[in-house]
Amino acid sequence: MNAEERLNQLKLRIIKRSVSDDEVERELNELLDAFGDAPGHANYRGKIRSAIEQAKNYFQTPEVGPDADRLRQLLIQDLTAAAFIADRMQRSSR
Repeated sequence: MNAEERLNQLKLRIIKRSVSDDEVERELNELLDAFGDAPGHANYRGKIRSAIEQAKNYFQTPEVGPDADRLRQLLIQDLTAAAFIADRMQRSSR
């Protein structure tokens, strides 16, 4: 499974609330250096780092309420952006 697929799968698990904070952090840390120093890696890493921070904030708040929903949406936005960048980078490396 490539980086884009892994990010999209993680995003779906967050939407379904079927993933733990440890799993999210572990997966994102594994994906952080997926592209090494390839062109565009700084944007990709920035989104992954932002997603790691958003995940920490999200999992530290109560599961229900406007704060949890807002934090989950921010996390999902970062994952969506990172998946888009990953797809672009994978296509350009072919």
